[in-house]
Amino acid sequence: PKESSARRMKDLQGKKIAVAKGSAGQYLLLKALEQDGMKPDDVVFAYLQYSEARSAFLAPLGYELIGGRLLPGQSAPVAQFMYHDGAGRRLTLYVSTDQVQNKDTGFRFAQEGTVNVFYWIDGKFGYALSGSIDRTELARIANSVYEQLDK
Repeated sequence: PKESSARRMKDLQGKKIAVAKGSAGQYLLLKALEQDGMKPDDVVFAYLQYSEARSAFLAPLGYELIGGRLLPGQSAPVAQFMYHDGAGRRLTLYVSTDQVQNKDTGFRFAQEGTVNVFYWIDGKFGYALSGSIDRTELARIANSVYEQLDK
C-alpha cells in the first residue's frame, strides 16, 4: 500500500504476506525474495484459499479468474493469469520478474490481429494485459490492475 513503509523486499522481513499456497503468485514472491538475498522463512506466509485469492485484480471489473500457469521466461518463469467475463470475453495477464535492468515504466500499446495488449514495467516486474477487446476498455482495465498493484 502507498502508506506502507516497505519499498523493497528487505523491508518485508518478518512481515506477514498473503498468498494462495502453490500459486504462481507465491512462486513470483519466492523468486523476488531470492533475488534480494532473502529466504522464505524471512517472511511470514498467510495462506489464502484459492477462492479468496480469486477476487484480486479483475473481479471488480466483472472478470473472473479461470486459471493460471507458469511459462518459460528469459531467466525465470512468467506467470500467466487467465480471466473471462459474463459475455465470454477473455483477458490474459502476464507477470514477469525479468525487468531488473529496464527502467522504461510507461504504458505501451501493441496490437496483433484482433488482440490488443497494454504492457508496462513497475520495479522488477513486467506486466502485459491482452485480449480481443476494445483498446479503450483494455486501457481502463490495465489502469485498474496498475492501481491495485500500486496500493
